[in-house]
Amino acid sequence: MGLVDRSESKAILGDLFYYPTLSLKKGGVSVNLQIFIIRVALGAFFAVILSRFFYPEANIFYVAGLGVILVGLAYLAEYLRHRRKP
Repeated sequence: MGLVDRSESKAILGDLFYYPTLSLKKGGVSVNLQIFIIRVALGAFFAVILSRFFYPEANIFYVAGLGVILVGLAYLAEYLRHRRKP
C-alpha cells in the first residue's frame, strides 16, 4: 500500500463521492473497489441484523433498501470527513 495523493481528487456526482485519482492496485483489484465491496458486505450484514431486531416480518426488499441506505450513509460520512474547509 502506498499513500494517496489527495491534492488530485476527482468528484463524481457533484463532490458527493470522493475518489482519489491514484488507484492503488493489489492483485489486479483497485483499493476503491475493495472498499466498496467491504461497505456493501457490512451494509447487508447490518441491514439484516437491524431489520430482524426491530421488524422481524420485514420483506427482503425493505432489508435491501436499508442496506442501500447504510452504504449511502457510509459514503456521505466519507464526503463530510474529506471535504475541504475554506
